[in-house]
Amino acid sequence: SRDASAACVRLSKLAAQKTAIESADASHRTARKTDEIPSAGDATKAVPSAASSRSEAKLRAEANQKCPSAKVDGAKAAAPAVGAAPAAAEDKAAAAAAKERGTRAFKAGDFKAAAERYYEAVKLEPSSHAHLSNLAFALLKLGQPAHAVTAAKKCVELAPSFVKGHYRLGQALRDVGDVSAAKRAFEAGLAHATAAEKADFRREINACDKLLRSNAASAKSAPNKDQRPTATNDTPKISPDTTPTATTASAASSATASATTTPFPTTAAAKPALAQQKPAKAAVKSTIDIEKARETARRVAERAGAISAEAPRTFSAFERQLTMLWAKGKGSASAEELYAVLSQLPSDKAAFVSFVGDAMTEETMVAMVMSISALVNTDFNSSAASSAVEVLCRLCTVRRFDMLWMFVGADEHKAVAAALKSEAAKACAEDEVRAAAAKYGVKL
Repeated sequence: SRDASAACVRLSKLAAQKTAIESADASHRTARKTDEIPSAGDATKAVPSAASSRSEAKLRAEANQKCPSAKVDGAKAAAPAVGAAPAAAEDKAAAAAAKERGTRAFKAGDFKAAAERYYEAVKLEPSSHAHLSNLAFALLKLGQPAHAVTAAKKCVELAPSFVKGHYRLGQALRDVGDVSAAKRAFEAGLAHATAAEKADFRREINACDKLLRSNAASAKSAPNKDQRPTATNDTPKISPDTTPTATTASAASSATASATTTPFPTTAAAKPALAQQKPAKAAVKSTIDIEKARETARRVAERAGAISAEAPRTFSAFERQLTMLWAKGKGSASAEELYAVLSQLPSDKAAFVSFVGDAMTEETMVAMVMSISALVNTDFNSSAASSAVEVLCRLCTVRRFDMLWMFVGADEHKAVAAALKSEAAKACAEDEVRAAAAKYGVKL
């Protein structure tokens, strides 16, 4: 349109004026250099005159008025972030050094040190898919396939055409038992592999196919435990010594359930000794109600768990209790119940670390963090909330904490930050809280 053409002409004139002003300033600075010795700051940046600054500001204002969709921010354009580029370069160099140390440790067979160094490289340069691939490989060698899956997945997300990322992901998935997903990962990598690499991928795919067929055959040939014994005359063939009564069926099922599904340890006193009793001489029923027996076993196991009020003797027992109560936030546990479980943990830091050992998993860490957050965010008890935060402080001292915390999600990071800040706001933050905040990456 006519107005648009006029605006374009005006902008052209403004640009020409700006160029002329900049040329004049350059001439002025050149003249000054003959009389003065430039300082370090003058050698790296030009100092515009007051007239030049006012002229450029006026030009930017007029340009923004004519073209509001393409505003010119002179401050941002002329003043990039000071030190941003040097800091990024330093992080990249430090990541490369950590990677080299990890590679030396890996070649020496020290896979734990290698994983720690590769993890350090990932933190310094999180956008590098190569560091994630190295970390996944070290975790596989360390016997941590679940964490290797997470690292390999992030590697593939960053670089979908990176062949080693798909290969590491396939290896990790196979080691955790997800053979179907492992096969898909190898097939995805095959599409990007070179002629020499394709043979390795095909070999892995064939191995997955063989394993899948073997698993299918084993599942098909395995007897159905719920299948009822039958005979040609429709009368169950049950020997007199194993005749199940309603009581013995419940006891046998409860023993199985307590060993596989009961989240609480069952004490010896709570275990019924009915399995050793002689069966009553009663009429044998033609069928056994399996579902009813299972339900009875479940109730017996729950009562046995409720009776046992002892503190868990092992970290695995604690995990079972907490997992059942928390259930990924879907459990119906009250604040009192969560606090009762968390308070069973050792209060001494060294004893806590020894109690946990190397058994801490990402799932349990998430359950502990979110349970503590739930206690802090409720009006249950202020002293209980402080005790829960103390558990949070001890949690960051366990072995392999840094490795596990790297794979925890954003919700858990926010929950920890809120809990630590809430405790710090009550009074001057103690050294323990400050140290924990540094480990979790929280700024108080």
